[in-house]
Amino acid sequence: MVTFKLTHIEFAAIATFLEAESIPGLDITTTLDDAQMLEARRQLQKHGYMVAGDRPDTWHVNDPLIDVTLTVVSSDRLVLVKDIPGKRSMQFCLDQDHITAVVVLDDGVVLVLLEDRLQMAAEAISFLRNTEDGVVAAASVVGGKVVKGLRARTFKDKLLLDAGEQPLTPRNLLAFLQPLLGSS
Repeated sequence: MVTFKLTHIEFAAIATFLEAESIPGLDITTTLDDAQMLEARRQLQKHGYMVAGDRPDTWHVNDPLIDVTLTVVSSDRLVLVKDIPGKRSMQFCLDQDHITAVVVLDDGVVLVLLEDRLQMAAEAISFLRNTEDGVVAAASVVGGKVVKGLRARTFKDKLLLDAGEQPLTPRNLLAFLQPLLGSS
């Protein structure tokens, strides 16, 4: 599992480098002024995510960090799990080839590249088991906008669906998400 913990300004700078105007599902700014970009570059260098290039005034950003962030800013499907009070959440961003988990904290953003949908379901369930009452939502993204989705409640170890409740297991969660995520 590839994991990055970035400050908010580092994440915004990487998103800006990737020309993201917004990030679907996340309330994080991607617009930085010159002073903020300089501070972001300083922090990225300090944390080893950015190094000087071979030519003057050129920089290289860690390739895996770019790949993970690219999945977040260009995802075409999202899965969100959150507690009912809405104080904690985890978002999964999916594109054709990758799944990245995103957790926004008070002091930064954690990005985790996941192996597959089964690992995504296991991480979602692990998160939901730490809350008594939760929500699972999934949506398609077109042109940076959320356009259609699914939603279900969770309570303790149960997935509450229109058809009735089911145990909250990776298999049941993936079956619920399948109409939006497709098979794979």
